[in-house]
Amino acid sequence: MTVPLAPLLRDALAGGEPCILIHVAQTRGSTPREAGAAMLVAASWSAGTIGGGRLELDAIAAARAMIRSNEAERSLDIPLGPATGQCCGGHVVLRLSRATREMADDLAAREAASRTAEPDLYLFGAGHVGRALAYALAPLPFRICWIDQRAEEFPAVVPPRIEIIVTDHLLDRVAAAP
Repeated sequence: MTVPLAPLLRDALAGGEPCILIHVAQTRGSTPREAGAAMLVAASWSAGTIGGGRLELDAIAAARAMIRSNEAERSLDIPLGPATGQCCGGHVVLRLSRATREMADDLAAREAASRTAEPDLYLFGAGHVGRALAYALAPLPFRICWIDQRAEEFPAVVPPRIEIIVTDHLLDRVAAAP
């Protein structure tokens, strides 16, 4: 998962906004995303991705139809070829489920486990180049440790995948890196 969906889902549910969680349940052959990839769809927004293109547009339309009809579950079995405008040639099964608080907890646990398995990336320097790199790298599957001795150089808000470390002992961080 490239975008943490659990916080968005919790906020939506707390505000009474219905959402549909879409996840890739099965894949065969060449597909744009792996099994387990997920996205969240509400009436007026979506977050995450199951692969883009027509596959994703059709899934979003199905999810919004579920919201309107108060449907709880749906499964889509989709061959990816000329009929869907997807050139992958594989096959996906999508599961669409009306989101609940329990699903938000499960999603948070899966996202935390996924982050733990991600490789560490150490970024030294919070100047303009470091800032550009931090924001460019944030959507990628890394645990990013952004390190500088100048606390004032870091922006007030950073993407959730980034840990800010302020230290005068930069070489100690290099030595301790896995």
